[in-house]
This record gives sequence, C-alpha cells and structure tokens, in this order.
Amino acid sequence: MSSCKPVAPSAEPVTNKTFKGSFINQSYLEAIKDSIAGTIPFYCSTITFKSADSIEIDNGIESFNLAIRIHGDTCTLLSAYNTASGLKNLYCIYLNDSVITLFDTGFTMKMIPSQFILTNSLAPDFPTALNKITIAGKYKDTKAKNSSSIIEFTTDGKVIGLNPFTHYEICYAGDCLSEPIEPANVLLLSSKNKSDVFTWHFDKSTSILHIYSLLTPSKDMKGERQVSDEFKTLKKL
Repeated sequence: MSSCKPVAPSAEPVTNKTFKGSFINQSYLEAIKDSIAGTIPFYCSTITFKSADSIEIDNGIESFNLAIRIHGDTCTLLSAYNTASGLKNLYCIYLNDSVITLFDTGFTMKMIPSQFILTNSLAPDFPTALNKITIAGKYKDTKAKNSSSIIEFTTDGKVIGLNPFTHYEICYAGDCLSEPIEPANVLLLSSKNKSDVFTWHFDKSTSILHIYSLLTPSKDMKGERQVSDEFKTLKKL
C-alpha cells in the first residue's frame, strides 16, 4: 500500500487535467448489495470536479463546494469534515481515466478507503446506479388476480403498474432512514398527490422483492415506526 500513500501538496499545486467529471461511490454500491443502507458509513455519494481548485460534494442530504489542491495524481480536499480537534482534510488519488480512490477512513472508520467510478451512460448519476443495483427491473405480483399484471421499477426512478404511485426512491441518507424503528432498507413511493414510506428486502435465493408498509406515524414522535403488513410480494422476471 505504500505506493498509494497520499502525497502532501506542494506550496504551488500543479493542475492535473485528469481530475474532471463526476465520480460516484462504487464502494457504497457494492456494500449495499448485502447490507442495510443506514448501516453503511460513507463520506459522500458523488464527487464532481468543477474546476482546478473546486469540487462539489453530494452526500445524499445536501450538495456543497469544497476547495481543493491538486499535485500530480493526488487531490487534497481542504477542510473536508469537522472533528473535535478541528477541520480535517481528505485526499483522493487518480488511478486511471475512470477510477479515483478517496482516503476517507478517518471519517468512515473503515479499514479500506472508498473507490469512486466515473459516471457513464449506464450510470449517469448516483441515484440511477443505486436503483439499478437494488430493485430496478420488472416484476410479477405474486398475489395479483390478473396473471399478466407486471410492475416495473425503472432505473430513472419511475414505477409502472403500481397505482397510485408513479415514482420511487431508494433512501440512503437523511431522515427517511429513521422512519422504521428497526434498521431496514427504506423505499419512498410517490405520485403527484400521494407519498409514503415503506421498507424493502430482496431475497436473492428466490428473486422475490418484499415491500412492507409502516404503521401510521405518531403525532408526538418523528419516525420510529413499526413495520406493518407486507404491501407487495413481487417476483423478479
């Protein structure tokens, strides 16, 4: 690992044109295959290089700009996060035209730094990549009376055949994760006039997507809702 050790920036950083474009957190996308979203520590979902001295960070809750310094294949994210002892920098290293490594272990407390990949036509942004790797696809409702009834979750966040809902979102950050009282993957379903929160679990052994309703929220308490009935049991086609 010595070859991957970040190099401290010089007094006069050298602009490196290879740091350009938007990169999404591939390490997170791999982790969620076998984990619950709210249990995966991460610094951000997307890093976008805006200029030679600035990047945009998206952490799923907000987007903000950070000053950077580039020296060779190393980019320093200045004052990237706060600790009890003050603001700390992060470093990322350019590996090739489509991969960078973010040394975020001081923030995530994981043993391995996070790998980010350049967005492309198949994964133009983090939500699309997240949808694709989790529940996007066509399903048969196992309890539907109409045997030809198909429900589809598209990669761009639309849901077809699940009236009255027309859109969905996989929750990976923010207050939505605290809606269920026990840690669970959270699904937001919405339409023009309606929205609701569900939990979901995809059983790889049976290719069944289980979607569960939550009890009505308490007026005196935000979140911490018990799981209620199974809303849909869908077989992936």
